[in-house]
Amino acid sequence: MKKLIHLIISFSAFGICFLLASLADSELNSEAFSLKEVIVYIFSIQWIVFIPAYLLKSEKFYDLTGSCTYVFAVIFVLYNSTQNIANLILGGAIIFWAVRLGIFLFFRIKKAGEDKRFKEIKLSPTRFFMAWSLQGMWVSICSLCALTALSSQTGVVENFFLFIGLIIFLFGYTLEIIADKQKSKFRSVEENKDKFITTGLWSKSRHPNYLGEILLWFGIAVMSISSLSGYQYLTLISPVFSYVLIYYVSGVRLLEESAKKKWGHLDSYKVNIIGGIILVSLYLTYVIYMISSMKSNTDYKTIDNIKNRSKQKINRFISFIKLDFSNALIGNKNINNTKAILLLLISLFFMGGSCLVLVWACELIGENQYSVFGFENLKGLDLPISIVAVIIAAAATSVPDTILSVKDAIKGNYNDAISNAIGSNVFDIGFA
Repeated sequence: MKKLIHLIISFSAFGICFLLASLADSELNSEAFSLKEVIVYIFSIQWIVFIPAYLLKSEKFYDLTGSCTYVFAVIFVLYNSTQNIANLILGGAIIFWAVRLGIFLFFRIKKAGEDKRFKEIKLSPTRFFMAWSLQGMWVSICSLCALTALSSQTGVVENFFLFIGLIIFLFGYTLEIIADKQKSKFRSVEENKDKFITTGLWSKSRHPNYLGEILLWFGIAVMSISSLSGYQYLTLISPVFSYVLIYYVSGVRLLEESAKKKWGHLDSYKVNIIGGIILVSLYLTYVIYMISSMKSNTDYKTIDNIKNRSKQKINRFISFIKLDFSNALIGNKNINNTKAILLLLISLFFMGGSCLVLVWACELIGENQYSVFGFENLKGLDLPISIVAVIIAAAATSVPDTILSVKDAIKGNYNDAISNAIGSNVFDIGFA
């Protein structure tokens, strides 16, 4: 029964990736190749290499094969798509990351002699096959948004998002390299053999290398976003998938289980501040997005734009993702009393839920230590809730509202600019 489940998971992984590629292909007009074809190549490489790996009962080429597959997929798409600088930047970023990581992991496992994760897995043909299939899924989903952007008619768009994404990528890439080097240096000292690392980046986060990898894939998604349309936005799942895979499947979960047995009783092992890093990163990304949207001159409140809007085709799914409930629920149709009430109720529900989450978040980060979304024993600010609410949360929510007010003022919507400022301060006072 277990063997059957392993096979079902393996082919389901392929099916999910093939489906995502099919949806992305529906928006492409490429005659040279299809993304479905690339997915087949990616999984074929894993399954072919699996054969000698199982016969030799060896996992030494597992990580190297995954990295080589990334390089192959990107070069294949680059060769068969539009040639421009932006394409080379995005493709080069993935290739540099894959080559560095593949070489690092290969020599690490060569020095160690084995990868403890595969000690039992490689003895079962179906379980080992599943591991290789999941690697195919990892390569496919993580790279799919970039491959889709590279495959588009215009290629990767050279704009604000490309350079912001590149900065995020370089930050994550650098974080991963430094963390790996610090840990390798720490492990090279014989007396540190049975100790856990608490110096450098590892004093701030238990897994800074994994944080770097999640951030760099987020950067890749940001670099790709301007070239996507329609169902292609589904490929932006890559940073989320990277987090889920790292935390719940291959990386953190296995390391945490082993580490807790050795050092779980030590207070110094229990505390980290990764939650704060993620929170600040998400907030800065949102603020950057707000600032970049100021360049748009679209004003939907004028009569001419409302008339033109009725003729435009609106993607309700994308509107919902952007939290544009008006377009998501009503589209370009005329609004009536029923639709207006429904829109009001949904908007109030979302705003109320957001406020509840914000209050909950303030309560958590004000504590000395907290756990959330699978991250355990995160280090809080250890401040009174009143200080967190007034100084941090209220101030933080004022920044996006200020940007919106400036945006409205630039467009000449002075009433909106003033009402935004007043509403923001009323909310801050009520929230605090």
